[in-house]
Amino acid sequence: MESLSDDTEDIEELGDLSADFDEIAEPEEIDLSELDSPVEEFELGDEIDLTSPEEDIPELGGIEELSLDDEGGNGEMQFSLDDFGDEFNFQEGISFDDDMDASLDSLDTLGDTFLMEDQDDLENAEEEIFEISEENMVSLQDTLRILPLNLKLAIQDALAQAELTGERYQKMVELLIKGSSPRQISAEFYNITGKKIELPRGYQKQSGREFEIKKIGFFYQFKEKGWPFVRLTFMILIALGFTVFVTFQFIYRPLQAMVFYNQGLDKIEEYDFDEAENLFHKAYFGWPLGNFIEIEGWPLKKRFIEYAEAYSAQRDYTHASKMYEGLIGEFRDYLDGYLKYGKFLTDVTGDYEKSAEILSLGLDQSLHHYKLMLALGDNYMRWSEEDPAKLEEARYQYASVLARYRNRDEVVLRMLRYFLARKDDHNIRMLGNIFNKKSTIKADSYFSSETLSLLGGYFIDTNNVSEAKDFLFKAEKINETVPEVHYQLSRYFNKTYNLGQEKSALQKALYFIDQKAILSTNQVFMKIGIYRRRGELHFLEASFDLAENEYSAGIRLLEDSQERGLIGTSSDVGGLYADMGDLHYDILNDLNSALEYYLNAEKNQYSNGDISYKKGYIYYDQQEFDQAVLEFEKSLERMEEKRSSRYALANTMVKRRNLFGARNLYRELLRELKLEESNLPYLIPEDIIEHRSLMNYFILVYNNLAYVEYQLSLRSRDPGRQSQALVYLAKAADYADRLDRDPETGIRSRPEDSQETTTSNGCTAPGRDSPDGG
Repeated sequence: MESLSDDTEDIEELGDLSADFDEIAEPEEIDLSELDSPVEEFELGDEIDLTSPEEDIPELGGIEELSLDDEGGNGEMQFSLDDFGDEFNFQEGISFDDDMDASLDSLDTLGDTFLMEDQDDLENAEEEIFEISEENMVSLQDTLRILPLNLKLAIQDALAQAELTGERYQKMVELLIKGSSPRQISAEFYNITGKKIELPRGYQKQSGREFEIKKIGFFYQFKEKGWPFVRLTFMILIALGFTVFVTFQFIYRPLQAMVFYNQGLDKIEEYDFDEAENLFHKAYFGWPLGNFIEIEGWPLKKRFIEYAEAYSAQRDYTHASKMYEGLIGEFRDYLDGYLKYGKFLTDVTGDYEKSAEILSLGLDQSLHHYKLMLALGDNYMRWSEEDPAKLEEARYQYASVLARYRNRDEVVLRMLRYFLARKDDHNIRMLGNIFNKKSTIKADSYFSSETLSLLGGYFIDTNNVSEAKDFLFKAEKINETVPEVHYQLSRYFNKTYNLGQEKSALQKALYFIDQKAILSTNQVFMKIGIYRRRGELHFLEASFDLAENEYSAGIRLLEDSQERGLIGTSSDVGGLYADMGDLHYDILNDLNSALEYYLNAEKNQYSNGDISYKKGYIYYDQQEFDQAVLEFEKSLERMEEKRSSRYALANTMVKRRNLFGARNLYRELLRELKLEESNLPYLIPEDIIEHRSLMNYFILVYNNLAYVEYQLSLRSRDPGRQSQALVYLAKAADYADRLDRDPETGIRSRPEDSQETTTSNGCTAPGRDSPDGG
């Protein structure tokens, strides 16, 4: 074998070409060690420059070591084509010994070396030696084993046809020694030969060494060794769980569910609502047994209803609603579930919109279900108390029932309630006569009694008290637990001046209405009216503490109902604030509290001249004269008897230093007093209280006119005004003298009354009470 050094002389003879080569830049060096790392994926067909600078070719080992035979040593390829045989036109079973031998023979002709060929300098270049050690040969053979058959054969053909020579050969061998991935070797083969090798789909991207590393990893070890044990354990647990399930399916499960159901009902009575819900959930859906087994529950339809009614009885409407929701969710064809839930929403929670939705869902299951149609109409009727537009929805439902089920009493009663809401007098009287003649009414007793009591209330409102009597007593006879019956009876007794019976009826009405879990809008107004009337009766009896208690209870109910949106502002409830204001104004002398109640009364659309006058006096007392003027002016407009309001307004103008305005009002008032005096044949103040009041007004007006004229004289320095002030003052004294002297003896009977109360500036203050207020 010739040495590379022996040919140096021949290479030196090429020295005259060095000048030409100096003009060519040296290629960048590429570290081939970088190819040890996995090559990034790229699309086959892309051109990749994997060339490297020339290196000394190591000494190549014996070519016999580059055997492509498998470890079996039988000389046949033991590589299965599997799914890619057809793809590359290979057929399984074909022997490739001839091709393999050809490749090996081509390597044998090279001996222990391989001379790199260069097409341009072949005659002048010196052959270099590339050696493969025994260790590298083993690595090369390991890599060849994992290559796809088509790539392996392509490499063999390239070797046989001398396409892989010199540096190209060295680079390919290095890739095989390093154990590069098939994709990387295929890409390099394409760069060297220009032949594209399609790798089989899904072929491993890993190198043989990577696979060996993978085999010692946790996941591979777990898959091969740990998972069988886990799987066996899991199967044992499943078998054990199935055995326990079958054993207790029809013995333990129903009995334990019953225990949970009953325990839950007991918890509701103890007000432990969340625990009760948890126990129901266990009984119905199941409960755990240990850490691995879930026992199936024992579903019972009736238990939903039992729990819902139990929650409702304790006024926990949230959990009750959950029970009804669960009932219709689990049993969608159970029509009574929709009916019970709808009535609960209408009668208990007052959620009319939700009730209409639930009842409509029930009618979707059965379009002409009698009870569901009636319940939906009743819901719209109750809803119309808040939204009058729903009244026609109720009429439509009732008319639909009448058309299909004829003239049943309970349907006709509902039409009567519709006409009462519309105040249709003709139809009210027509249907009223029908039920007045009936000895028995075939309908729910509570509903029948409630409807007849509303009919009696209608006749009271229209001043037909005698017609109301028969219906009210008939309603009480049908069902005396209906609060509307006793409330309307109290109104009847008030109209007939039977205060004792009125108080008794109010007491019964309050008792029965307190038994209801939730009140409709009309019932809220009714209960507020009960509190107000009971307070007024106590006030008349001078039981002011009891009156205050009744008023306070009514106000609490009113404010709570308004806060929850059950009712709005109304003059029907605003009068309750006015009554409480009068109690503080007239009896308790708490003017600040009285003013607050009067303001609340006006916010609730209740206002009159008496309230305005009292508010004006309170503002006057608080020296808020601007506000006092506004209230006295309102009082002057609203009250028929304007004397007190005009006098109070004049006094307030004096306080505001509007002396000319005050003088005009006093003079106008004085003309009215003189006119009234002229219409009387004589004055007897000691015997007739109206005469005494008239003379008192003369005294007050003359006194205040004297003060105003005097103040005006000081402004203008007009002696005439001062003289007029003295005249007014003399007349006030004359009326005071006539009022206080005994007409027979001429002796003053009450000398203290002759000194009228005046303000700090000499002007008497307005009276505390208006004529309407007493």
